[in-house]
Amino acid sequence: MNFGQRYVVEQHLRKAGARIFEDLHVSGHAYREDHYEFLQLLQPQHIIPAHADLKMTASYAEFAGDLGYVANSTVHPMRNGERLRLN
Repeated sequence: MNFGQRYVVEQHLRKAGARIFEDLHVSGHAYREDHYEFLQLLQPQHIIPAHADLKMTASYAEFAGDLGYVANSTVHPMRNGERLRLN
């Protein structure tokens, strides 16, 4: 996105009531509490942890289990390239 496009997008966001913070750096990784809130807001039927190694996705599946999701039924830890069919 070039500077002109960014300016237009930011103006639309401000008009819609968004607050924009300049020069702010974040890690990009949410805390456990953020994931909890995110799942409570969305209430997904299935959770598929992704973008990590199997140890990390298994850890997220355990976290989801604490919220009532069931391994291999409603939460699906998978390796890259694996496919899952949901019926």
